[in-house]
Parts: sequence; structure tokens; C-alpha cells
Amino acid sequence: MPSRQQFLALNSSANSDSSLNQHCAASPDCQPDTNRGDIFLHRGFMRRSKGLLCLLSGLWVAAARIVHSRRSPLRVAIPRRLVRGALVALSYLSVGVITSTVTLASENIGNDDLLCAWPIQTTPDKANIFYPDANATYWTMPFFAQSDLEITIKGDFPNSRYFGIDVYGSDSLSFAVNGVDSTLADYQIGADPGGANPWQTINGIGSGSFTVRVNNNVAVDQPNVLPLSPTPLPVSLIPGLPNNMGYLMLRVYLPKEGDPNDTEYVRLPTVTLTLTNTNEVRELVPCDSAQSDGGQFGSNGVIGQLIKNQLVANQGGPCEQDGSCPELLSFAAAGGLTTPFPNGIAGYVAALYQPAPGYISVVQARMPSSSRAYGDGPAPWPENGTDLRYWSFCNYLYQFPFPVIGAGGASGCVADYQAPIVGDLATLVLSSIEDRPVSTLAYGSTLAWLPTSPSSPAAKEVVAIRNMLPSTSFQQSVTNISQYGNPDLAKQIMGIYYPVMTQCTIATFDLLGVEGCFANPASPTVSIAVPSMRDWQLWLVALLLFGIATLQLQIRTG
Repeated sequence: MPSRQQFLALNSSANSDSSLNQHCAASPDCQPDTNRGDIFLHRGFMRRSKGLLCLLSGLWVAAARIVHSRRSPLRVAIPRRLVRGALVALSYLSVGVITSTVTLASENIGNDDLLCAWPIQTTPDKANIFYPDANATYWTMPFFAQSDLEITIKGDFPNSRYFGIDVYGSDSLSFAVNGVDSTLADYQIGADPGGANPWQTINGIGSGSFTVRVNNNVAVDQPNVLPLSPTPLPVSLIPGLPNNMGYLMLRVYLPKEGDPNDTEYVRLPTVTLTLTNTNEVRELVPCDSAQSDGGQFGSNGVIGQLIKNQLVANQGGPCEQDGSCPELLSFAAAGGLTTPFPNGIAGYVAALYQPAPGYISVVQARMPSSSRAYGDGPAPWPENGTDLRYWSFCNYLYQFPFPVIGAGGASGCVADYQAPIVGDLATLVLSSIEDRPVSTLAYGSTLAWLPTSPSSPAAKEVVAIRNMLPSTSFQQSVTNISQYGNPDLAKQIMGIYYPVMTQCTIATFDLLGVEGCFANPASPTVSIAVPSMRDWQLWLVALLLFGIATLQLQIRTG
């Protein structure tokens, strides 16, 4: 039986820089950790982290003294509120350094720490992160890639509008190896002998099992295969996680019967890990209770905590951080690094806007045809006369971790079959629950409605239109837009399907309706105050930071 080190050790494909191994072997400061793949515990790095922590603590106290000292020459030059904001930022940064240091120094995590398959479940109620669609459930399984690792996924075809399997690199993005994309849509998956893929039948009726293999020896002529990891390895999205981290994701949209979050209706597939060099095999059954028994890979394990810490530490959206935001109320393609874990067969156009009490936001768009005629069951694909498998409107908070907004029992997304269509035009209204127009509640209303955030009313939000699995004949699909963040290009590609958006006061909307809102636009001006802390809170946090620094020093010397 191969040892744990043999099972998890990575060869040249996981360690892209072989000189790193040579340097590590020669340096007393570097300890290769074969239990964690290509993570190296470098004591020099640990010392630098401790030094950074001390520096941050010193800066923190200096800033606090600026705030409190009556004689400081900077007291007049630098607004107290600005310095207080800096203190909060330094606190978060210090905690981030402490967290990553403890985790890297104290834990050895590998594939044999996977206790079960699909430990992370993403829904509006569980792990509501990275722009989920409220009409879908996402199951994710992290893993460490290595050259002789093959993953086998075996399960039954779900009775749903769509399902698919994706593999992502450590940067959370799709990729391709040998011309094989890391996305496998339902209709592309062949059935095991004796079964039938319902998406490959003429009427959407069929049942059976499937088997998909994930490795890096894939070729375009092989059925039911996915690549394991990109080459070269990307930089990890989550600091503290190695670059050879990978993610398997299973998506299920609109199961025909029951709750999409209930595994009684969506039976999750088993996952088998095989090391081809040693023929070691481990079969993982689906976790009994999502996010509770995933071990170190679950939300309460080391990896889950690293992800949580990263989500808490980041504030604001990517385009706000680098000043690249399109004009408010303008739709442009969204993707790339601004959209982690994208669906490889979907595209998104999105518009930023600023909600506010007393204001209504309205989106109008001509919508393409979809497989809604099949309800929530499988639809044969491709299908003549159908432009998309699925489309939806969703509203998100434009702050990490980019959750879909639900309030008062209302979903944060409107699926194609839920949206009233007049001709081929859909109208979406967005507002707070308190400002919801009566016309959206009326029987037979031609208006769809989504809530804005009750918990972060001053934050920007982003409304997105999702186009999933377009037919080859539908050239105006969002998936054909080649550049992100460019409203003009989106308008050019989408043509008559390009959405428009406006804002107006609730009084205007109640009096004049949708047309009056577009004819009399009015957008809110919202000023966001920098949060402040009382004096005793400032010094309490300072003492806490120094206490943690002392504890870290004791851990290191002990």
C-alpha cells in the first residue's frame, strides 16, 4: 500500500518550477511538505510575516496617536475620519496576515483529507457567493491536482432543465487542455450502456447513468472527459491556498420535481480518485449533509476557513477598486477575473446601479426564446427554433462575496418561465420592499420585480441577464461578446436584444408607469459615511492585535 506521501506527492506538472525543489532541499529555511502537494513551509516567510504583523501593529498605534494627540502636527492636516478608516483597514490586514500564517504553519492538507464528495453547496441560503442563480444549486469539491491523478464522476442524469460539470483552476476560471474545454454540458455527456441521455432524445425523455473522467491526458475525440488542471498553473484566487488547487462543480437548474437543494430529488454522483502510477483508488460518496461533514475541505475546515477569511477581508467590487466601472445603468458583458467560477456555456451582461429609498429602477429587454416550453424537465438539444436553453434576471450586491439579493421571502432571480412577456419584451422593476410598486403585485401584472438589499442600502448593486447554452444560430447571444466592460460592443453584438435601464422616483412611477419612468429619469445621490469607532474601541483593538502578535511569537518559539 503506497504511503500517504506517495499518494499526495506532486511531480513536475504540479511543481512547475523544479528549481524551487532544488533550492528548498539546500536551504535550512525551507521545508517541502509532501502532504500538501506544492506548498512549502518556509520559515523565512514566516519570520517576514511576523515582521509584517509587527509593522502593521506599529502603524496602527501611530495612526491612533494621530487621532488622539492634541499636539500632533498631522491632527489638522489629516481628517480624523480618514485616519479612523485607515485603522479599520490595518486591523483587517493584520488579521489576514495572522490567519494565513497560522494556517500555513500548522496544517497539512491533502486529497486524503477529503471525507466525502461535494462538501460545499451554494444556494441563496448556503454559501451565497460569486453571483449564483437562485434557480440553481451548485455543489463544489476542491482537490489538489497532480499528474497521475484521475477523477471519475459516476451518477444518474437528473430530471432538470439543465445540469453540467465544470472544472476550475486555482484562479477560479475555466480553461482548456489539448483543445478540450473544462465545461461539460448535459447534452454532451454520453449515457452508460443500457441508458439514454434525455437531452439527446427527440422528446426529452430518457434515463440512465453516466461516467465522466477527469485527467490531463484528454483529447478532443474522447467522449465524457474533462481536463484536470491548466498548464502552467495559475495563481490561486484565495491567498494561502496552493496553485495546484482545483475545483469540481456540479450545476443543476430547475429540477422538475422537488427542491433543487434536496438530494432526494437531485442524487449527487460519486467521485473516485485514482493514482495511475500506483493504482491506488479511493471512492467518495456524496456528503450526508452539505457543508457539515466535508472535513478540512468543508466550510468549517481549514480550506473553508481560508475562503471565508478572504471573503470577509475584501470589500467593494473589482471595477470600483481600479476605476474601470462602466457608466451606471449601462449593460456590458461581465466575466473574467470579475466573475469567479463562471458557467462555461453561459454569458452575462450586467449593469451597475445605485439603489436608494424613494427610487425605482427599471430594465426592459427583448428576450430570446428558450426551452421553457419543456417546463423544468430535460429539453432536447440543440432544438430548432430555440435560441437559449435558459435565461434569467438576477440582482446582486456589488461587494464581496457578491451574493444574490433576496428579501422578504422574494427570490433574487427571475427565471425565463417566471417573467411576464408582452410580445417578446420583458420588464423588470427593482426597489426596496417598502417601495415596491402596487402594479407589480396586481393579478396578471406584466412586470417582474426583484428586491434591493435591505441590509446594505447604500452599496451599489448589479443587475445581470444570464444567457445559457445558446444555439449556434443565435448570433446575438451574450456569449458572443468578446470584450468585458464595453457597453458599446455589447449593444453592437446583441442588437435588438440589448437591454436598457433607467431610474426614477417612486412618485413618477406610480403616476406615469414604466414609460413615464423612462421619459422622466432621476437617479439618487448617495453619500456613504466612513464608519468610525469610539476611543475605547480603538485601544481595545490595539491591545487585541498586540495580544495576538505575542501569541504568534510564543507559537513560533515554542
